Amino acid sequence: MNQSIAVLLGALIGGLVGLLGSYLTSSRQAKLERERWRQARADSLTGEVAKALGELTTVLASLSHSMMWATYRALRTNDVPPRALEAFEAELHMGVAEAVSAQMRVATLDRQLYERITPRVSLIIRLAGDTFDVLVAAGADVSAYREGLQNQNRQALDFVKAVPGDFAELLRSGRSLEALRSETSKSDRGVVIPDAAFLPWA
Repeated sequence: MNQSIAVLLGALIGGLVGLLGSYLTSSRQAKLERERWRQARADSLTGEVAKALGELTTVLASLSHSMMWATYRALRTNDVPPRALEAFEAELHMGVAEAVSAQMRVATLDRQLYERITPRVSLIIRLAGDTFDVLVAAGADVSAYREGLQNQNRQALDFVKAVPGDFAELLRSGRSLEALRSETSKSDRGVVIPDAAFLPWA
C-alpha cells in the first residue's frame, strides 16, 4: 500500500468516525429532548387532573351545602315555602349539570380516575333527588317529616366532610408519574373517553 492510499484511507476512516460521533451526539440530544418533553407533559397532565378534581370537589360541596341549608331552614322555620322549594330545585338542576360537566372533564384526562369518582357523583345526585322529595312532602306538614329532613341534612354533611379527603387520596393513590410518562410517549395518545354510554348515575 503506497503512501497516497494510506493517507486516503486514513482520511476516510477519520471522516466516518467524525460522522458517527456527530450522529451519536445528535441522537443523545434528541433523546434528552424527548425525555424533557415527556416530563413536561407528565407534569402538565398531573396538574390538569388535580385542577379538574378541585373543580369537581367545589361543585359537589356546593350541592351539599344547598341540601344542608334547605333542610336546616325547613327544620328551623317549620315551613317549606313554594318559592324556597323552587329556588332549591333550580340550584339542584344547575348543580347536577355542573357536577356531570366536571366529571366529564376528569374522564377526558384519566379514565381510571373517572371510574373511581363516579360513585361519589352518583351518590350526590341520589341525595339531591331524595332531599327534594322529602322537602316536597314536608311542604304539607314539616313536623311529619322532621326525621327525614334531619336524615338528609346529616347525609349531606357527611358527604361534604368526606369528599375532600377522598379525592385527595385518589390523587395520592392514582397512577404514577411513570405511567403518565409512558402514556405521553405514545404518538397516538388522545383524549380518554369512556367506552360505555356516559351515565354518571349508573
